[in-house]
Amino acid sequence: MAPDSRLRLVEVLKRRNQASVTELSQALGLTPVTIRHHLESLLEDEVVSQPTPRRKAGPGRPEMVYALTPRAEALTPRNYGELCSCLVQALDHGSADPAHALAQAGASSTTPPGVAASYPRSTAPWTAATAIPSSI
Repeated sequence: MAPDSRLRLVEVLKRRNQASVTELSQALGLTPVTIRHHLESLLEDEVVSQPTPRRKAGPGRPEMVYALTPRAEALTPRNYGELCSCLVQALDHGSADPAHALAQAGASSTTPPGVAASYPRSTAPWTAATAIPSSI
């Protein structure tokens, strides 16, 4: 199991607060079986909490959703430096409308939804802090 997939999964959960296997699968482009495998490992590491039921519209079983534990919150990067840099760049272009400049900066981002822009840089500190073997 690749640490980058686990990190991406954690980042999606951080942005959404909670998500089902189906939602995680769609957000990350991984199969539900792969998502469940990652979640099992993250549960063992106490990074993700035990799933809780969430009612769906209509009949049927509630879907199970996962969330991050406080331990994961402390381990995930905040990326405040990158945010500040993007804000300064957007405002530095001398736009008379700062809100429009910021919206344009966000629209021009090439980062897929649910994935931090500093994803490659943030992998090493997170995996080192959680003792995730690089061979996984």
